[in-house]
Amino acid sequence: MIAMKPVARFLAWLVLLPLITHPVIGRSQQPDTVDTNHAAAVFQAPESTANTTPAPSLQPQRDELSRRLETVMAKHAATAKAETPDGETVRHLTRELNLLQQLDLTLGQRQAAADRTDQLQSKGDRLLLELKSLQSGKDSDTVASSLLALDLLRDQHSDVCANLLTARATTETTSVAVNASVNLRDQRQRDTRSAKEKLAGATHTATARNLKTALGLAQLETQLANELVLLRQAEQQHGRLNEEILQLQKELLGGKISRLETTVQFSDRYLQDQIVELEHQEQLLHSEIEAAQLELTYIEREWFDARQQLSRDEDPTASSGQVDSWRLGRETRQQSLALINQHLQRIGSAKTTWRRRYEIFHDRPEQADRDRWRNEAEQAVENLVREDRLQTLRIAQLRKDMATLDTQLHTARTESPGTIRWLKQRQTYWQSLIQEYDTNLVSIETSRRLHEKLEHEISSFVRLTSIGEWVAGKWGQVVRIWSYEVTSVDDHPITFGKLVTGLFLLVIGFVLSRQISWFFGRRLLPRMGMHIRAAAAIQSIMFYVLVTTFTLAALKLVAVPLTVFTLVGGALAIGFGLGSQNAITNFISGLILLADRPIRVHDTVELEGVYGTVERIGVRSTRLKTPDNLEIIVPNSAFLQNNVVNLTLSDNTIRTFVSVGVAYGTATKETERLLLQAANEHERVFDRPTPVAWFVNFGDNSLVFEVHFWIRILSIHDKQQVESDIRHRIDQLFAQAGIVIAFPQRDLHLDTASPLEIRLARSLRATG
Repeated sequence: MIAMKPVARFLAWLVLLPLITHPVIGRSQQPDTVDTNHAAAVFQAPESTANTTPAPSLQPQRDELSRRLETVMAKHAATAKAETPDGETVRHLTRELNLLQQLDLTLGQRQAAADRTDQLQSKGDRLLLELKSLQSGKDSDTVASSLLALDLLRDQHSDVCANLLTARATTETTSVAVNASVNLRDQRQRDTRSAKEKLAGATHTATARNLKTALGLAQLETQLANELVLLRQAEQQHGRLNEEILQLQKELLGGKISRLETTVQFSDRYLQDQIVELEHQEQLLHSEIEAAQLELTYIEREWFDARQQLSRDEDPTASSGQVDSWRLGRETRQQSLALINQHLQRIGSAKTTWRRRYEIFHDRPEQADRDRWRNEAEQAVENLVREDRLQTLRIAQLRKDMATLDTQLHTARTESPGTIRWLKQRQTYWQSLIQEYDTNLVSIETSRRLHEKLEHEISSFVRLTSIGEWVAGKWGQVVRIWSYEVTSVDDHPITFGKLVTGLFLLVIGFVLSRQISWFFGRRLLPRMGMHIRAAAAIQSIMFYVLVTTFTLAALKLVAVPLTVFTLVGGALAIGFGLGSQNAITNFISGLILLADRPIRVHDTVELEGVYGTVERIGVRSTRLKTPDNLEIIVPNSAFLQNNVVNLTLSDNTIRTFVSVGVAYGTATKETERLLLQAANEHERVFDRPTPVAWFVNFGDNSLVFEVHFWIRILSIHDKQQVESDIRHRIDQLFAQAGIVIAFPQRDLHLDTASPLEIRLARSLRATG
């Protein structure tokens, strides 16, 4: 019995778990209660005028200003009618008259602002009393209300929230206007003080009179600036008071909505009334579509006739306005049909939304249906908001077009009656389209609010669920996540579940591949007498084969098409291409060498200072043999990317030379003759072209000569051999002629600043 207590305790906790996670039982959650004290504090803020006396009347000040205005007007009229009116006086009186008129207008605006403030204060007091009464429950009743009343309150609450945002923006704008008017007043006051200072220092009578007039105008401008400051402050106060009243309305409507939500009833009759009303709207819209289609057919026929007449008319200017008018009518009718069809679609969606609201109200939908309805409602609201924004922009563009058309009508008074007629017809089309867009905006707003109500009711829907329903709901969420489509390939969905299953199978396949290959490579094959190195190679091959097999099997099992790895295969192909770029380059270069034959087998070439004979041109590289019997492997691309000297490409006849330096004082002509003799005597030197000897330069240690001659070679060894023979012969001829081949000479300089010390050393033989 003692052992069963923990089990019973666990079962009791399991039963109470759904109740803990769903503490609210009923149809909907209640909104937060309204804080009346906070509302009163907001309304009776320091900047408000609650419990204060009304603003004093400005009528006496306006009466005095009116008398002054009449005096200035009479003086201005008398001065203007004089035979020789003073221009300066007329300008001053005109300026004073304008300032007085602006001042009178500003005072009137101040009086109107004060009246509006008093009205708002009275309205705020009434709202505050109503809010306190609602919170105290004095006006509560238990009569069930209809859903219509609740929807009206929600619509009003939504409007008040939007107006509250606008009021806050307006308050910020008026604050900026107050600062600007204060700065203007300060500037006017500085100007007045400056005018007073100038008048006080004036000595001439005429100058003083002008300065006095200027001072009067400056004082009048200062008074006007001060009145503007008071007006802007009154507008700012009015805006703040309006913002507070809207806040009170928001709280009051929220309290009424909270109370109605507990007693509201959604009857079958009310649902049927809404459906019938929507169907009646559908019938009206279908009638509008038929009328619009008939009108469109008529307009298209008239447009076609007008175009035919325009093509036959010798003066196309007279008929172009008619064609443009009918074309515009055709476009506007087509847009009207599109708007009506959109309205029809929204009505069909509204029917579905009303039925869903009815099911939500009567606790009928399942969790999966509620989630799906909420997602659809959210998407519908987003689409409607986007559509509302686009429609507003379209209306703004249409109004701009209307303004342009009004300008054309104003400037076309001298045109023919036909031109004015077609312009007015185009104006009618624009006006009709703007009205239809306005009607469509109302439809969009109505549909958006209906979807928002459904979304709110789904979000606040809570009902008592059993353990089975709770588990079923959680399992449904898991199934939805498991079936969520991450992507698709070739119209095959790749779900989250497929990815998880595929990864699991890949891990299992990897582990099995490693174990199986290890068993064969380390246990089975060595016991069968296979060498350990061969068994290791077979183990590696088997591992990769098994991994590939398990991978393909896993993909096939979870129905993932292999085309999903197209991107991976492409990446591997790119990587393979980049890795084998040099090999492919050398292969193509080898083909070019074999086809174009810039070098051939047995050619003697020089590449980057290295001489060699081409022995073989392969697919990837070319083999050269140097005179030192060294074989060099050169990539084929090197022969195309670098400068290559081919000594035997088209002819194996080359010109070479031997350079020699003789001592200063040697007969230069004799030296040239001996050099030519040495070259001509060699049997491999060509007679044609003949050898040439040159006195090249005066060197540091010798006179430099060169002898150039032509020979035929088969290898670089032949060239070196001929040059060596000629050098031997030159040495013999120079020795016979007494010509000294120069060698480097150095001068030794001794420091003779002091006597040189000389010592004589005896040889070892002499000392012995």
